[in-house]
Amino acid sequence: MSWQRLILGAGLGGLSLMATAEGAAFAQSTYGAAETVIVSGIAPLPGTAIDAGKIAGEVETLSVPSLTEDRQQDVLPNVIATQLASVHVNNEQGSQFQPDFVFRGFEASPISGVAEGIAVYQDGVRLNEAFGDNVNWDLIPEFAVNRFTLQSNNPVFGLNALGGAVTLEMKNGLDFEGTSAQASGGSFGNVTGDAEYGARFGNFGAYFGIGASHDDGFRDRSASTLSQIYGDLAYQSGLLTLHLSISGAFSDIGALGPTPIQLLALDPRATFTSPQSTRNEAELLQFRGTYQAIDTATVSFNGYYRHFHQSLIDGNTTNVTACTNDASQFCLEGAGNFPGDALYDSAGNIVPASVLPPGATPGETDLTRTDTNSLGAAVQVSFTGPVGQHANDLVLGASIDYSLTDYAAHGELGTLLPNL
Repeated sequence: MSWQRLILGAGLGGLSLMATAEGAAFAQSTYGAAETVIVSGIAPLPGTAIDAGKIAGEVETLSVPSLTEDRQQDVLPNVIATQLASVHVNNEQGSQFQPDFVFRGFEASPISGVAEGIAVYQDGVRLNEAFGDNVNWDLIPEFAVNRFTLQSNNPVFGLNALGGAVTLEMKNGLDFEGTSAQASGGSFGNVTGDAEYGARFGNFGAYFGIGASHDDGFRDRSASTLSQIYGDLAYQSGLLTLHLSISGAFSDIGALGPTPIQLLALDPRATFTSPQSTRNEAELLQFRGTYQAIDTATVSFNGYYRHFHQSLIDGNTTNVTACTNDASQFCLEGAGNFPGDALYDSAGNIVPASVLPPGATPGETDLTRTDTNSLGAAVQVSFTGPVGQHANDLVLGASIDYSLTDYAAHGELGTLLPNL
């Protein structure tokens, strides 16, 4: 099955128009010269600094390096939730690498089917998946994030921004210089670490980071492995700044859901049906830049290619049972009568009960595969010159994103063992 999505930014999507004006009396207010102004890049592309006090909503900006220093590597939502009262995380998947990021009841979740109410951008590239709009936090290299900005709903951010938007500014060699590395270990086979290097050579800057984590898990079949890389090559000369960056990640996560308390009483490591595992991988190639055409006008642009692949394996109980009127045949739902409700395989053949050992309990392994290729480009122009002797910030922009997704799903009939 193939799915296509074409998004042309216009109006409330990618074409944004925003202006603020202040009277001369305000400009002559009693604020002292030492006033601290917090600014936020309000649009997905960088290139403009708008006073957060002029935004009709909440804006929170955090320096991620200061939060993650001397900490065990983790995914971003778990770190942010310790700092912002309006943010919390759910752990519905049973894995620390796949949390639901919840801001005032709106979610950015890796679970398909969840109503996604938060848009997430990495240096201007939308990270909400084209198929389902979900957000896979395990694919974001947390060690390479320099600044995290969260603001309440704003139509500038397009789809899924009903509850708010997260913009991530990544590290680069122009701003980050030096070398750092950390490693740690713990119970249940936990080993984690990351290393990064940044340097500036005249007009050029280079940054590269790599991180990995492995955990056997405290429950049966709950091991997880995560690896990530990020690199950025930058060039800056006068009013022109260019960045070529690449990001890659792979995860194999044994995400096990809730287990009935009766099973836990027998064995704390017990799971309720397995396997339940998720394999994600993603690669992102991005070219972006800014050019200050005049003192009051800045042009920003962005182009990217992103590939995403996901494979899910989920062991479950099944609705397949022996037919009511013929126990030698399998039926699926309906009235359970043969041949009207007979079970058929993918080739159209009737599946008899003899495919399983006598007395076996039928079980089902569900498998899904998602493969997405995305292309996109955006341009933005920012004006800060006064209009009619009033202070002014004007942002004009447009973006286009194209994604092609191949999706497949099937189930396999088998025997549900006594240990589920």
